Amino acid sequence: SPLHRMLDETTVGLRYQTVRRDRVTLPVAYVPSGSVLVVFVGRSTYKSWWRHFLTREPVDVWWHGEWRTTTAQAFAAGSPEHTTAAATYVLEHPRINTSQDPVVLIRIPEIPATAPTPSPEYRPEANC
Repeated sequence: SPLHRMLDETTVGLRYQTVRRDRVTLPVAYVPSGSVLVVFVGRSTYKSWWRHFLTREPVDVWWHGEWRTTTAQAFAAGSPEHTTAAATYVLEHPRINTSQDPVVLIRIPEIPATAPTPSPEYRPEANC
């Protein structure tokens, strides 16, 4: 899909359902910080998507090649969460002024453990 071609190691896809039951999918740039992805909402007065996350809400994130369900929440400038997240974001993007616009913090989705790959010497028929 066109969205998947846009994503790289600094961009993820977000997918969520609005209160009017509309499905929204969009790419966002992020900076990882511990157990969250920090998304800075530059020029936030011209954008509306982040307002959906004024409280913690479910969101699907395109992460490691597939959609994974997690949660996200927006934090206003001046909040302790914003201050911490903005400091992390500025380390990666020092020219961006993060003092006025909100950040959205997305919990990094868990990646399910995969079954171990049998070693070449493993032969299930020998264990029967």
